[in-house]
Amino acid sequence: MPLLFAARYWLRCGDPLLADWLILLELIIPALGYWLIGMLVASTEGTMFVPPSRILEMATRLQRPLIEAGVSATAIFLGHLWLVGAGLRIYHNAAPIAFVLLWFSWFGVLIAGAFTLRRLGLAANRSRRKRRK
Repeated sequence: MPLLFAARYWLRCGDPLLADWLILLELIIPALGYWLIGMLVASTEGTMFVPPSRILEMATRLQRPLIEAGVSATAIFLGHLWLVGAGLRIYHNAAPIAFVLLWFSWFGVLIAGAFTLRRLGLAANRSRRKRRK
């Protein structure tokens, strides 16, 4: 839900200034963090429905790695959003360059997403082992 508010705010705010970017970051970071935790809990439990109580439990276990992953995912998201925008702006004038920009954006998001989810999965596994001992 916060990501929808961020998209709507971004489309309606005009030319974003520093305060607008800070508002967007405040909306995007929790949304991506919630999505990351939801993906992590869904993969560990093997189900697509994840109750909010399980997401909250995982968030309390993974405080620091989750904050690091949320901030890095937001930075990667915004960087690749800018790259996609640049590729789409120059598409009509220089299609091969635009294709390369869009491909790098897609590939970068794929690699960064895999790395981020892997790092969170390892942190969750370590926290589960500590809790058992």
